[in-house]
Amino acid sequence: MSESQSFYKDPTGDLCEEVRVSLELETGMNLRGEQATRFDRAFRAFTTKKKITNPIELRMHITSPSLRSDMFKWITSELTVGETFFFRNADNFRALRERVIPNIMETNTRNRSLRIWSAACASGPEPYSIAILLDRHFAELRWWNVSILGTDISNDFLEQASRGRYSNWAFRQTEINEDKAYFEKEEDEFVLNPRIVKQVRFCQQNLVYDAYPSLLNQTVGLDLIVFRNVAIYFRDEITREIIRRFAQCLRPGGWLLIGATEFRSDFISEEDFEIIIDGETHLMRRRQATPQNNPPFLFTKRKKKSEIPSFSGELEASVRSVVSLEKLVKAGLFDEARKHLRDEPDPRKRASIAHELAKGYLVRGEPKRGREMLNTALAEDPLLLEARLLAAGIAEEACDLEACASALKKALYIDPQCLLAHFLLGISFRSQGGIREAARHFRNAEEIACGMNPKETVPHGDGMNVRRLL
Repeated sequence: MSESQSFYKDPTGDLCEEVRVSLELETGMNLRGEQATRFDRAFRAFTTKKKITNPIELRMHITSPSLRSDMFKWITSELTVGETFFFRNADNFRALRERVIPNIMETNTRNRSLRIWSAACASGPEPYSIAILLDRHFAELRWWNVSILGTDISNDFLEQASRGRYSNWAFRQTEINEDKAYFEKEEDEFVLNPRIVKQVRFCQQNLVYDAYPSLLNQTVGLDLIVFRNVAIYFRDEITREIIRRFAQCLRPGGWLLIGATEFRSDFISEEDFEIIIDGETHLMRRRQATPQNNPPFLFTKRKKKSEIPSFSGELEASVRSVVSLEKLVKAGLFDEARKHLRDEPDPRKRASIAHELAKGYLVRGEPKRGREMLNTALAEDPLLLEARLLAAGIAEEACDLEACASALKKALYIDPQCLLAHFLLGISFRSQGGIREAARHFRNAEEIACGMNPKETVPHGDGMNVRRLL
């Protein structure tokens, strides 16, 4: 056995197996059976690439957060297929064009907004195909607030996606690349029109480890989630949990387009979804919410029926108390709570309840009322930190980077040690080219985070822990 192979079995245990188990836990990937063999090849390729020849060097990669992150990213990229293509599965896009998008437009006529998430989008053809579909067939959406989010676990794939450049192989089931309205040929690549590129926002997202639904990554109040050809990598229990969480991300009546590999009846809860088979396409429609079965924000565990407040004859008698207002919000009776908000004499409590209403309306897919309640919260208490962070998130999604930065600066005025505000302000400055300012805020965020327990939840971070943020 060569020196480069000898450390796979060492006195401290099988480090290869330790990495495999850790990677399974962090990504939810199924690395057992045949997949274990693929993992072993990828792991050995990584150690060869990095010239790791002994257990001490490998242990450093396991224990150092930055080295561990790089190792996991590299191995994950080797195990997943990032190659996809435009308008993959034509029948799926037919169902979007003929059924799903028209239904959403009819439902959202008043607020004129459309929110779509392409989950595990690889190098971007899927969200870009959706953007082209909307541009081609629904011209009236040009006057709507349309948001298309593409996420993937691999930053390398997302960097490719953000460039909008593709080889001929990415068009193997379509001739859209020949349409000059969308693509220009440059040598051996097709370059997507910048107008379409700007319509898609890309963000790194681990579907197992990261928080969603979350206002921080704009995965709330969605009209449509597309989740295709991904479950082949996950264990069954992981896929089941991902689909359950998708239900919480969708507004009542929202749609989940699921790939054939993801569809199994035992993956889908009848409490969450109505199943609709349209041709060869599997559609899930989020069931209409009731106050009893739709907690408004980030409940990752279902509440027992005994925990759900009841409002029958006692409602009118108790609605004037702040406790009852809070119960109304928790029960999803937003309009009733909003009607009686002024009955609460304490402006700070009014602000807090208005902030919760703002979140609730946003999650339910009512952005106009959400913004109205947020403005009410800030008018009642300009120093409400959570409201400033929410305002930053709304501005960022609307691509109003100036308003986003302003809200975050106000958050730091309220709390100079707000970890999340420093982190988000770093992202905001970086996106505007302010590298020096971005670096300063990232350093501040890192210093604050390093002084906390890695397992501790980031304040106002929608469940994200410190280790993940680092």
